[in-house]
Amino acid sequence: MTIATEVRTFGGFHVDNQSNAPLQLLKLARLTAEPEQVFAVIGDHAGMSSWIPGLTKIDVDSRGAAERGGEGAVRVCEFADGSRLREEIVGWDPPRMYAFHIPDAFAFPEPSSFRRHLTVFTCESDGTGGTILGWRQYFESAAPEAVRAFMAQIMDAAIGNLVARFGGRAVDPAG
Repeated sequence: MTIATEVRTFGGFHVDNQSNAPLQLLKLARLTAEPEQVFAVIGDHAGMSSWIPGLTKIDVDSRGAAERGGEGAVRVCEFADGSRLREEIVGWDPPRMYAFHIPDAFAFPEPSSFRRHLTVFTCESDGTGGTILGWRQYFESAAPEAVRAFMAQIMDAAIGNLVARFGGRAVDPAG
């Protein structure tokens, strides 16, 4: 299966409607569970701390969303170090994809700060009863290497947790 790496459209969701930042990170996993099962975990905002390291609490406000946790919802994530991050759900298409952005005002302090952030999660059937999970990070930064290194550690550990939960393996986006 060929995986497109610089994708900017996912079904009806267009990255450029949310951010014109470049793709900075792509992590992939082939999981041995159906997309519906995988999405039930990655799309469960309150349960994110079960697979994303360092995340201790998630508060979700769905008042602006057509469905609980969907597009228009806002989540506030609290980390083990006490830091908090506001994330806005800007795309929601279960069980295929969801996207969120971190408003510029809530970005991390220098040197790890970023702008025009957007994360896109995708769940695609692999044709054998499993899922290809895609996790894309788009952003701009004065120190992109530092931000990529920081995010890659978290993403790799989180992918490892999902592989442990569902079975499967991480996949190299380069092939």
